[in-house]
Amino acid sequence: MIRKSKTAVWLRNRKCFYGSYLSIAYTLNRFDTKQLSAFLLFLGYPRSGSSTLGSILDAHANIIVAHELNVLDYISKKYNKKQLFYLIRKNSKLFTKNDRVSSGYKGAVAGQKHSEAAQLKIIGDKKAGKTTHLLENYPELIAQLGATVNLPLKFIHIVRNPFDMITTQARGGNERQYPVTTESIRAATEFCFRKIETVHRLIKSGNLDIHTLQYENLLEYPKTELSALLNWLGIDASDDYLEACSNHLYKSPHHSRLKYNWTEPEKHLVLNKIKDIDFLREYDFDN
Repeated sequence: MIRKSKTAVWLRNRKCFYGSYLSIAYTLNRFDTKQLSAFLLFLGYPRSGSSTLGSILDAHANIIVAHELNVLDYISKKYNKKQLFYLIRKNSKLFTKNDRVSSGYKGAVAGQKHSEAAQLKIIGDKKAGKTTHLLENYPELIAQLGATVNLPLKFIHIVRNPFDMITTQARGGNERQYPVTTESIRAATEFCFRKIETVHRLIKSGNLDIHTLQYENLLEYPKTELSALLNWLGIDASDDYLEACSNHLYKSPHHSRLKYNWTEPEKHLVLNKIKDIDFLREYDFDN
């Protein structure tokens, strides 16, 4: 008989204790989930605008969205629905206390109540890049999540000009500002397109309910894009909410690609990859 190591036993007991704590915490901090109609996840890539959109949705009176909780990781560890819902709400509340700051930008929408859905209909998590990675490598997590939460699953996919995403990724994000080099551009291109190709395959499969929107369109036509998104979620949008979100957003995107002197071979590499992806074909270096 193989004896279990003390470390393995300690880890198992720790997980059981934490799971029990979450279940008790949910009971003590119970909130109404009877009207939930869907569970929401994000697909996509770093530097695409997903954090901004996640905070805008969390500001809606019918929606709570966690920030970077990584729900699928908890699903892989067999957490139950009550535990997940408690973690999502707790995460949203803690993120809101910090003004929902991400990559140096405040995500809290003025005049709206984050983390406090008056009538909760949609709950979910904004962890676009990691969710995409996990679904590429562990597709069975989709069925496990659906069975755990017992709700229809919906996936938001937000995309922006790949040249902007790649440039920001190459410099380490808005908060780091490392020098951009040929090597970092090449690495960021491969990193971004691995995720882009994964999302493209998921969309092509037709097995998931995915709503794609362009970050640039969200900034130019915020009320139209948000109304369409909320309609897809089965949620109404008040004029006050749409106005507040419209005022919160930038009026135009930052063109990060212009902060690096792209070589022609680097441009051609990205443009050749763009041609194979349906939802990127409107993009080139100059638009």
